[in-house]
Amino acid sequence: MFAGACRVSAPRVVTEPVGGGALTRAALDGSAPRGWFAPRPRGAEQWTSHAESVRDGFAGAGWLDALRPALQLSGAAHERMARVAAGNGIVVTTGQQPGLFGGPGYTWLKAMSALALADRLERELGIPVAPVFWAASARRGAGGTPARVSRGRDGRERVRTVRARDVAAAWHCGA
Repeated sequence: MFAGACRVSAPRVVTEPVGGGALTRAALDGSAPRGWFAPRPRGAEQWTSHAESVRDGFAGAGWLDALRPALQLSGAAHERMARVAAGNGIVVTTGQQPGLFGGPGYTWLKAMSALALADRLERELGIPVAPVFWAASARRGAGGTPARVSRGRDGRERVRTVRARDVAAAWHCGA
């Protein structure tokens, strides 16, 4: 042992079944208590019904115009999202703070999974589908995406951008 070195305990390996903890497994296999999770669509008919119900919630709401500054779309991504907005399509969305909980490989996997799901849904359902992957940047830290979505009394969705300094102030003050 080196002079001044600390004793360190031996590494301990803990294994879990693939699929995460008990709550994750219950969500995935449908055994969670009723009402905890929306049932996962199975088959083209259920996916079509689910897509229609999601799409109907945003009909005529101008959601793309509200999100355009945050999305900063260009090229093929712009064309695909325009097809979704014009053709009553849907958006598949996910995100990750890069490097957090699984490292950069996990972030890449989630982004590619969103793209693969969007491609398959578009092919199988015959409706436009676009993937959106958000990355919580270090600039924003744990505050996440600087936007808030709310539903007004009239039922319309509203997107309000939040200034980064307001997010930082709320985060650091414990608000």
